Amino acid sequence: LIGAGLMIRSFQTLRSVNPGFDSRGVLTMTAAVSRGKFSTATEQISFFERTLERIRALPSVTAAGVIDDVPLGGGGSHQPIAVEGRPVVPMSEQPEVDVRRISAGYLSALQIPLLRGRDFDASDVAGRPSTILISAALARQFWPGEDPIGKHITLTFFPGVVREIVGVIGDVKGDGLDQTRAPATLYMPLDQLAPPQGEQWRSSSMTLVVRSSSNPQDMVSAVTNAIREIDSTIPVTNVQTMQELVTTSLSSQRFSLLLLGAFA
Repeated sequence: LIGAGLMIRSFQTLRSVNPGFDSRGVLTMTAAVSRGKFSTATEQISFFERTLERIRALPSVTAAGVIDDVPLGGGGSHQPIAVEGRPVVPMSEQPEVDVRRISAGYLSALQIPLLRGRDFDASDVAGRPSTILISAALARQFWPGEDPIGKHITLTFFPGVVREIVGVIGDVKGDGLDQTRAPATLYMPLDQLAPPQGEQWRSSSMTLVVRSSSNPQDMVSAVTNAIREIDSTIPVTNVQTMQELVTTSLSSQRFSLLLLGAFA
């Protein structure tokens, strides 16, 4: 009984954990772009920017953006980095961080707080200096007690591209509400999308994140139609609210409680 009580209390605690974003009123869906769909990064950027423009014009939509791997979605990239001012070391010894690709508007859609500096804007495009946002956890790890704005990071898989930190944002529990430590995360702007040096360009899927003042489930048809108006050949998958994603992320703990109840 003591074990059952502890498990129930643990589950209730997880349900009350702040994931670092506001899941209420948010719809998500994936534009399942095939690898060969767009011949250049510019074409993919244009598709998503045009799609977002149309979605933002919909009634009751208050913010919209895209990300390559939505929080709690079970995906994401983890990459080694070189930090300005630190000794050069082999890749096997380099620190690794979570890396995400987002558009302007994504932070507003999930209400992830901007703690310092600025969000991505129209200046963060190809041909301009490469910029990044970092999470508070990444800032604490590499610049404790310092202002990281203006500092530089190089992703090892993108050698020669030195990226300037322009903003620090709140920590997000990307892999699960039971994460004990906030992941150090680096965010790159959609509009500076490019393949790693020496690699062939391949287009890729991204997830739209749409905040609405109405029930997000009522927005499914309108948002889907907005995507299809730009390109009717791109499938739309993984349609769910952000609150459904949060609930799904707790499914293993919920299953354990059900088993406990069955054998009690």
